[in-house]
Amino acid sequence: QIFTGVDLLEKVQFDEDLPEVPEITALTETMSDAVTSVRNKFRVELTGLIEATAVLFEHLVDLTQGVDVVRGHHEQVLDLVRETTEKELLRSLAKGPLMRR
Repeated sequence: QIFTGVDLLEKVQFDEDLPEVPEITALTETMSDAVTSVRNKFRVELTGLIEATAVLFEHLVDLTQGVDVVRGHHEQVLDLVRETTEKELLRSLAKGPLMRR
């Protein structure tokens, strides 16, 4: 889709009724070859950028999934700490009044 749009923008209509001048024809061919070369280099670079973006996206997905796993483990650790703290608090409260009597 991108390349089709670029092709449409780069197409030039020539008037075929003009007389042919060899020097201008040679210059036109040289310029056309230069434009084609630049276009091909652009396409190669654009393709490389698109591929790099796809790789980065895959790594971002992996990173996001890893962060989700870490978040889950973190929540489990917090739950264990809460449970342990609550149990210790309850033990402390249970022992406290007995020791005072």
